[in-house]
Amino acid sequence: MERIDITLNRKATENRWNTNIQLGTLIIQKYQEGRLQEIKIIKTLENLKYKFPDGTYKLKNEYSPKFKGKLWELYGIDGRGEIKIHMGSRATHSKGCILVSKKDLQKIENILNSKETYQIQTKTN
Repeated sequence: MERIDITLNRKATENRWNTNIQLGTLIIQKYQEGRLQEIKIIKTLENLKYKFPDGTYKLKNEYSPKFKGKLWELYGIDGRGEIKIHMGSRATHSKGCILVSKKDLQKIENILNSKETYQIQTKTN
């Protein structure tokens, strides 16, 4: 039996320079019959102005008309929608989305099954 755990660990940030950047790490752990088979650790960036609350959300792969392709999207965030995981390198590239590099976006695609719905836990350390 396969299980995948997904956690977004946000770093507690002091916004000293008014950068509006929230750094974090997306950790994807793949288990097979109770044993850890694969782990991916991906650096993330978010825009603090649009940060959504920590919690546990659904993660689905769906078509995005804006990006003209399939992206992973978080569901169940009160009062918010269209929170995606997509490429970007600056806080201005996001209005609430989780930004990753092109290479890391491919890592996510390689480990997750696009037909499955997952749970993602977000927390600030």
